Amino acid sequence: MKFHITIVLLALCLSQVSSSLPCVNQKPMKVPLPGSSTLYIACSSGVTVFRKCSNELLFDIKTNQCIHPMADRASRQIVQCPEDFNPSFPTFIPHPTDCARYFICVEDVAHEYHCPTGTKFNPAINVCDLPENVNCF
Repeated sequence: MKFHITIVLLALCLSQVSSSLPCVNQKPMKVPLPGSSTLYIACSSGVTVFRKCSNELLFDIKTNQCIHPMADRASRQIVQCPEDFNPSFPTFIPHPTDCARYFICVEDVAHEYHCPTGTKFNPAINVCDLPENVNCF
């Protein structure tokens, strides 16, 4: 039932925006769908992708990110996922202050991960590696 309601809502929103899809100018962007707090349009290289925030997350029009509804602005995310993304490939981002931590962007949300003890994140190959192989700070 929930799936059918989502499809009906998506169809209704599509009918409202289909004549003016925002992705025609090749600019990476995210646009909320009218009447929904979880559905949005993600544009990448002129391609329109209709997305839904995962789990209980809501699309925040101020940050153009899916966020937890109880998150305050200061604690939302340490890093921002890039706007120009390929939904088929996750984006890896090194932590800005800790070489043993990193983020993987999935569905526009940066998920934090920790390397095993004694290793550091190597952004050149996107894996945790021996410290001598990592250029960190």
